[in-house]
Amino acid sequence: MLPIVQGGSTVKVSIDNLTKGKTVSATGFDTDVAAAKLVLAGTSITASGTDTDVSIALTAKGNGGVGVGTSTPRNPLEVSFGGGSAPSLSQANGNFSITQPGLLSSLEFGGRNSAPYDLWMQGTNYTGGAFPINLNPIAGDVIVGGGNLVIGTSGKGIDFSADGQAAGMTSELLDDYEEGTFTATLTGFSAAPTTPVTATSYYTKIGRQVTCQIAFNNVDTTGASGPILIQGMPFAAANTTAVGSCQLSMGTVTGIAFLFSGGTTIEILDATFYNNLNIAAGASKYAFVTITYTV
Repeated sequence: MLPIVQGGSTVKVSIDNLTKGKTVSATGFDTDVAAAKLVLAGTSITASGTDTDVSIALTAKGNGGVGVGTSTPRNPLEVSFGGGSAPSLSQANGNFSITQPGLLSSLEFGGRNSAPYDLWMQGTNYTGGAFPINLNPIAGDVIVGGGNLVIGTSGKGIDFSADGQAAGMTSELLDDYEEGTFTATLTGFSAAPTTPVTATSYYTKIGRQVTCQIAFNNVDTTGASGPILIQGMPFAAANTTAVGSCQLSMGTVTGIAFLFSGGTTIEILDATFYNNLNIAAGASKYAFVTITYTV
């Protein structure tokens, strides 16, 4: 408040009343006023000089905005880095956006005002195509803590194309990881067991490679006959035949597991002559299989 003598009486007038709607020019700020606060209402400030160490806190009154480098702020805080097509920074609702006319309409980054308080970045209308966002710390790592790195679009993933390649390389994109369970069924080609024989089995899929682990432990194959089959693989094999290991209690322990191209059924073959092994009917039978194949 300022004391002003009016009509022989001293009255008090606020700084707001003196400066509202006016333009204040400030030249040559002292670098020792870093803690100063300038409170204005409806006033624009034009500053000139060479000092860059001055810090001024601007507090907006009412619903007005604060503009730095612009006299018409669109949000509670807007900073312009120059005129013409130079980018500008604005803030609203806890988020910030950078606008660069002519190149991209908006690059936004910030956090939601409610849980889980995501940090997000978004670019739109990039004239060169899909908008790239580079997280490239100098001599450091990009660390994701407290959450997951989520691939938002099917077919996208981690690109290893910066590494060296073999002559037959067809892809360097890791675009899938999955693990879970499936139900495997032990049966015979000619006849199935009187009581179906199944086992909860496990798989891991990394890119196009699938590894399955199957265990039939102390099962009853009474009624089954013909070559041994294990049905129900979680994915069909690609255009290559896969070979896996197998341990049996059905007359031999030298069987190997074959998954033929395009199929989801494993056949058990003799490891020496590659002939089909027949299922042995009866109680207390075992079959353990591990196989890795490509989809």
